[in-house]
Amino acid sequence: MFRRNSGRHALKDRAAGLRASLSAPDRSAVPLLAPGSDEAKAAWLAACHEHTIRTQFANEYPELKRTPLEWWTFDSISKALETGELSPAECARLYPLATERELRMAEIEHELNTAGLFALAYADEYPVKTAPDPVLSAIDASRRAEAAMTAFAASVEGRRLSDAEQAREAAIEREQRATRAAVWAAVPTTAEGRAALARYVVLQAELTFGADWRAKVQEEFCGDYLLALLAAVDPNNQAQV
Repeated sequence: MFRRNSGRHALKDRAAGLRASLSAPDRSAVPLLAPGSDEAKAAWLAACHEHTIRTQFANEYPELKRTPLEWWTFDSISKALETGELSPAECARLYPLATERELRMAEIEHELNTAGLFALAYADEYPVKTAPDPVLSAIDASRRAEAAMTAFAASVEGRRLSDAEQAREAAIEREQRATRAAVWAAVPTTAEGRAALARYVVLQAELTFGADWRAKVQEEFCGDYLLALLAAVDPNNQAQV
């Protein structure tokens, strides 16, 4: 049987109250605090404090306690029904409790406008700036090292290297190896980075095997798999594979 607490309002009454508050004509007339201002941050903190006080009732639903740190919610119950973690009968018992609990919390969040105050308090942090994909800078560094070697080789072509030139060549080779290793160690975090890495693999294959690198790669173990992977990651390789 569903547990009922005499201090709870009827769901129908609360839903009606929520609809009434949503249609209140004077809500839009309330002036907004300046985004990112100290006043906005203070209002957000005050709303958080009030929210903590007013949502103490959330602990009055022991039936919804999933783990010591987790509660059953409408969404998690639905997923548990799909996976078989909960039986249909168990879900039917928990759904009304979960929706009642979430409705009461939503009412409070609506009245306090917690989401709106948060947006104003931390307006300076949005839109969120994503970190650049680490593989892109690693590839750029490696390409510069490869270009430096190409330019150096062209400058000394057809003649014997001096001691200084041999030292220069060795330094460029070290830079090539180091930057190449950095690319292989980097993990792409974006689709752009994955496509760039696929193009970089093609570059290294061309440098190693020449223009006919695809035929050379196919002679090696897993060559077909590598070509298929390159085409899957970077569509520009599709027509060439």
